[in-house]
Amino acid sequence: MANQRQKLIPISNVSWAVKLKSRQFRLGLAKFACVCFSIQAIMAPAEATACPTCKEALHGMASVGFAIAILFMMAMPFLIATFWAVVIFRLRRAAEIRS
Repeated sequence: MANQRQKLIPISNVSWAVKLKSRQFRLGLAKFACVCFSIQAIMAPAEATACPTCKEALHGMASVGFAIAILFMMAMPFLIATFWAVVIFRLRRAAEIRS
């Protein structure tokens, strides 16, 4: 029997008990995630919960950090596209040289 392949059971043939256990597991996991998030929100310091666009958060060096982060996020798609364009260009040129 160990050498025989196990057949996959279609979802429609699975008993309701298994489906219910699966649903109960998902609900339990969702409850656990909510509890963890709530504990984190309660125990987080005030600086971590501040909105980045709040006036309190934009004093001093924090505003420079937000500006640099925004510029970095704006540049990333273009840098990634340029990287892959260069990779493709070099691969095609190497293939042309070989043939």
